[in-house]
Amino acid sequence: MDTAHTSQVLVLLASTAIATLLTLHAWQRRPAVGSVSFALLMMAVSLWSLAYLLEITLPTFAGKLFWVKLRFLGMVIVPVVWLLFVWEYTGNEKWLTRRKITAVALTPAITLLLTFTNDTHNLVWSTPDASMARPFMALALEYGLWFWVHTAVAYTYLLVGSALLMVHWRQQQTPLYRRQVAALLIGLLLPWVGNVLHVIGVSLLDLTPFAFAITGILMVRYALRFRLFDINPVAYRVVVNSMEEGVVVLDRKGRIVEANPAARAIMRIPTNPIGRTLLTVWPDLEQMLNGAPEKSIELPAPHNDTCYYEVTISPLYDWRQALQGRLLIIRDITERRAREQLRNDMTRSMVHDLRVPISNTLFALQMLKGDLDEVVSADNSLLLEMTFANTEKTLQLVNQILDVHRLESGKLPVAFAHVRLAELVQRVFAVQQSRAAEKQLQLTAVLPDDLPPAWADAGLLERVLQNLVDNAIKFSPVGRRITVLAAYETTTAVPKLLVTVQDEGPGIPLALRQTIFEKYVTGEQGETGSGLGLSFCQMALAAHGEQIWVEPTADGGAAFVFSLTAVPT
Repeated sequence: MDTAHTSQVLVLLASTAIATLLTLHAWQRRPAVGSVSFALLMMAVSLWSLAYLLEITLPTFAGKLFWVKLRFLGMVIVPVVWLLFVWEYTGNEKWLTRRKITAVALTPAITLLLTFTNDTHNLVWSTPDASMARPFMALALEYGLWFWVHTAVAYTYLLVGSALLMVHWRQQQTPLYRRQVAALLIGLLLPWVGNVLHVIGVSLLDLTPFAFAITGILMVRYALRFRLFDINPVAYRVVVNSMEEGVVVLDRKGRIVEANPAARAIMRIPTNPIGRTLLTVWPDLEQMLNGAPEKSIELPAPHNDTCYYEVTISPLYDWRQALQGRLLIIRDITERRAREQLRNDMTRSMVHDLRVPISNTLFALQMLKGDLDEVVSADNSLLLEMTFANTEKTLQLVNQILDVHRLESGKLPVAFAHVRLAELVQRVFAVQQSRAAEKQLQLTAVLPDDLPPAWADAGLLERVLQNLVDNAIKFSPVGRRITVLAAYETTTAVPKLLVTVQDEGPGIPLALRQTIFEKYVTGEQGETGSGLGLSFCQMALAAHGEQIWVEPTADGGAAFVFSLTAVPT
């Protein structure tokens, strides 16, 4: 045996050994995605290499012909298992049905049957001359019609698998996963080229097993380095389709490009919704989105008013940070809303029942103050004043809770009228002047003389300003300033007034700015309140169709800004 033959044997032995090791490596990683199918792929490669090794080393014609048939067994299995592996690895498990697998395996199965019965029909290859059987030489086969049918189908499988991997590679954002896919593509390329060279007659020797030996070395390196079957990108469809929450992906034009089974059940879509606009399947949701790139909203189901859902909207950007669409996560909050409604009803009922006895107590204390001013001692008079003030504050809190509930249920009427902001601010400052004086605070109004009136409910708007100024006084250090500013905005479709209540306090922490207007949320600066003042402001302005938000100031304080509809003069 000369050096060339020795090299062939060593390379085929290496190919067989490496493919066997990769088979064991992948099999031990099951049930990782693609591990079983990859193990079968490498096992077929190992059989292919081993059969080819024995074909060229055996000296007898019968022995060589037997191993040719087994070599074809590996050749038939490789493209089928490759395609199944790619389907699984790229997250297309929905294609792994019994019918599709049977269809993919049909032509290879026929090829295998014809291979082992080739002596009767010669459709796979013409029977070679026995005298051509020589040691360390493969049989020179003249391929028949069915071989070319099998080759066309096999190359189609390889091409489809490679295309799917290319798409999967482009979809990956994590470098580790991109390298995994790249390793698989490189590993496929060399055997493919080697097989093509042999089939078209450029090389009399089948280079495919040799190429698989090189591929095996690459795969050993990359499978270990990039942890091919230890860390896999979990397929999107596997995760999303098993979620209880609905998941909908919209493109820039509001068309549905993806919807998992839970979302389809919520929207009661019997057919595929891909390509339909959200307006056609859930009009209320489309209206509430209103072009906002990111927020969370609650609304009833499209076909059942008794079921409520929370929809979280997140923008989707491409690698250039250009907006490509939106992701909607839909959660069923029917039970949560029912619990909240029960709690609110109980709270409202209890608070409503407290209102009468507290009012009676306050009236009685007021009568006692008038009758006992000249009789009781100074200490008792102070205690009476404290009791009266606390009872009055309790009644205000009760009224505030009831007003918040009425705003939430839409039962608090909004009487729109022309409201002069300067007059309103003067009344608020007059009420808050004594509290401001205790902390030596300066109340300042910066209002343009030509400021147009607002279209609002004067009573509700005054209470909004009272709450905001009261809040600023509560959190302002001694000797600072509280400023009420207003500006007239004409750049919007409807002219607006932007009103700002600004203090020089410690400001609102960033983490608290998102929740500061929720009920029962209080500040973190030491002083606490009912947690209803800012919530009332938000709901009162929402009843006007307006918004309120908080901004930091240049000196570290807080600026509460809200909008009002202006009435041009």
